[in-house]
Amino acid sequence: PPFPHERRRDQRLVDLFASLGVPADRIVYLQDRAATTDAIRGRFADHLAAAGPGELLVVYFAGHGTRSDRGVGYFASYDAGDPRNGGWPVADVPKAIETHFGGSHALLLADCCYSGGLADAVDDHGRRVAYATLASSLSSELSTGNWTFTEGVDAALRGRAFADADGSRTITLQEMADQVAANLAFAEEQLATFRIRGAFDP
Repeated sequence: PPFPHERRRDQRLVDLFASLGVPADRIVYLQDRAATTDAIRGRFADHLAAAGPGELLVVYFAGHGTRSDRGVGYFASYDAGDPRNGGWPVADVPKAIETHFGGSHALLLADCCYSGGLADAVDDHGRRVAYATLASSLSSELSTGNWTFTEGVDAALRGRAFADADGSRTITLQEMADQVAANLAFAEEQLATFRIRGAFDP
């Protein structure tokens, strides 16, 4: 807490993937009390292991992000907050993907404070999988409490015309990232992070 419950955009993304034909057993959505550190780790590992060759993984986190005094980044899981549980370590995301994921590409989306640390973690631990990371802030910066980032991602995935910068009737990942970055810069006065690693065509 406090996390906004009215007009949530995370559920909207889940609904979008379902409407695009992603099977229900290929979507894992942990909300609020269900998103403890242990639950996230366990469900994430199981989900990654179910992927086949060539598959794309999309990871999306919205909530709070923190950093320790030593600069270690965490996604604030529901039960984070005591000295024994700082949350879900950001570095655990690429580590788990490298260990358990049978697919080839991972698109990582993070909407929280210090979320750019996810791209740094990929640089440190990503080897086998091709990664694209889009985050709402830099690894050293706070992020807005508004849904600006997620709304931009949602608009691009839904094919909204304003996200198609060159008018080609196709919205690329690069165009989505540029549109999200512009929205955050002008509306929230913060810098987004977009980084590619490996053979992920933007």
